[in-house]
Amino acid sequence: MNPRFHIDHNVYILGAGFSRDAGLPLLNDFLDKMREARVSLRGIESKESAIDKVLAFRMEASASKDKIRINLNNLEELLSLASALPNENGSTYLHGLPIAIGSTLNHCQNLYTKNPSKKWTIECPDSLLSTPSWEPLGYEDASTRPKKRRVPVYDVITGLMTGILDPNPDQQNTIITFNYDTLIEEALSRMGGKCTYGIPGMVSGEIPIDWCLADPDEIDERTLHLLKLHGSINWGLPKEDRETHKTSQIFFKTFSELLENGNWPLIEPPTWKKGTNDILGNVWTKSVQRLKTATRIIVIGYSCPQTDPYFRFLLAAGLKDNISLTSIHIVNGNEDHQQKIKDLFSEHCVGPDHILANASNTLWFFGNQNFQENINRWPKSWTSPPS
Repeated sequence: MNPRFHIDHNVYILGAGFSRDAGLPLLNDFLDKMREARVSLRGIESKESAIDKVLAFRMEASASKDKIRINLNNLEELLSLASALPNENGSTYLHGLPIAIGSTLNHCQNLYTKNPSKKWTIECPDSLLSTPSWEPLGYEDASTRPKKRRVPVYDVITGLMTGILDPNPDQQNTIITFNYDTLIEEALSRMGGKCTYGIPGMVSGEIPIDWCLADPDEIDERTLHLLKLHGSINWGLPKEDRETHKTSQIFFKTFSELLENGNWPLIEPPTWKKGTNDILGNVWTKSVQRLKTATRIIVIGYSCPQTDPYFRFLLAAGLKDNISLTSIHIVNGNEDHQQKIKDLFSEHCVGPDHILANASNTLWFFGNQNFQENINRWPKSWTSPPS
């Protein structure tokens, strides 16, 4: 079948830097956040034990640092070392790792949800005026549109990425993320948005999931595709299936609900040693399919780590038959990371003038009218940027 040309399909690729302004950790300070989470988890034995094992391995691994230059405070390098050890030495630490990672992210995300670190004032469309957590700003005349609201920044960011703030039937949006957190899902829930995880046969647990559509084969291609390449803290497996990852898979609204229902979080640790997970293989396949019709690629907060070389092959497989790509946008304040991402693309991809790296962080990119107009996501009703 001949490739199709798409005029407005944004594919966002998210790394840990995307969630930084919500207080979630980067790889190089993940262990510090893990210690903070451990203090708050007294009495929750499974979470305590998992975190203690990771921190204990950090202490024991210091002998390796005397021989080879390894940053043991970087979660990625620490866990890559554990992956390289013989099973009897490394597997003990890796076994409970999904619980330790999930507990840390869940702790940080709960802090943000209870007290968003920053809010923006935006012009709110009629369909979202009744959103409970969005604060009205001053007196409102019923005849005046649009209305002003004080809104958590990640609600605004999600609304811009997904088109919820300015619905357009010709628009498509895909989010490919290396992150495990559920910031985007929480924002979708507040705004009444919908998405698919791109996993055939994945079923909801006992907790009703209002924002997720289960079967991607029956979903319109204009539906938001939220594709989590390394898994998610709300994706679960029954404990008896956690070694094979080939049978029942269930998703929940939160990490806590997942554990309460006796499931094990489905998380692929950020290391060079990847597993053979059938579930995540489906996510990879769907990501390749969505990249084939991308009009714009927006890479946000991703550092191109040495221990995760697969990103290059994902792009190569997805862009092989793409005839629609017009521009690539890099949102990252680290010049070395910017250059690594630029170097992934050849001169035949979109040309050097169409690879743009002029936004240093997530909030600046989504709060700037010029940047949003470049990716065709600035709401037509807005007369001023978020403030």
